[in-house]
Amino acid sequence: MLLAHRTALRPRLFGEAVGQLHHPRGVLAALGDDRIDVTAVDAHWWSLLQRHDAATASRFRPVGVTASAPMPPLVCAVGFPAAFAQRLVAALVTLHEDSDVRIHLDALGVIRFIAVTRATYAPLADLDRAAYAAGYPQPA
Repeated sequence: MLLAHRTALRPRLFGEAVGQLHHPRGVLAALGDDRIDVTAVDAHWWSLLQRHDAATASRFRPVGVTASAPMPPLVCAVGFPAAFAQRLVAALVTLHEDSDVRIHLDALGVIRFIAVTRATYAPLADLDRAAYAAGYPQPA
C-alpha cells in the first residue's frame, strides 16, 4: 500500500526501519512509545485485539487498508507424514460443522478453514516481488 506513495522526489519511504519487534503486541508497543511512526498489522489480529482488548486497540487508529489477501497458512514440517497432513486438512475443513467447536471458532473470528494451494498465495508473492523491486528486500 505504501509503495503507491513513492515518487521520483521521494524514492525511499522511510528514513529508518526498526526491526526485531517480534510480534504484533511488540509492534504496537513500539508505536505507542514513538519508536516507530507507522506499521502494518494483520487484519485478523487487529480484529481479535478490538474484540478481546478494546482498551489497547483504542490507543491506535488505522490510516489505511491494504487489498485483501489470504491469511497465513497453517503449515507442518517437511517430515510430517503426508497421510497425516491430509487427515489434518480433512478435519480442519469440516471443523466449522461441529457445534461444540463453533463457539471456539467464533471467539477466534474464524468462519472456517479451507484447503489451499500455492496459487492461493499468489497475491502475497506479487506484493513481495513489488517491494523487493522497489528496494525493500524484507519487511521492516
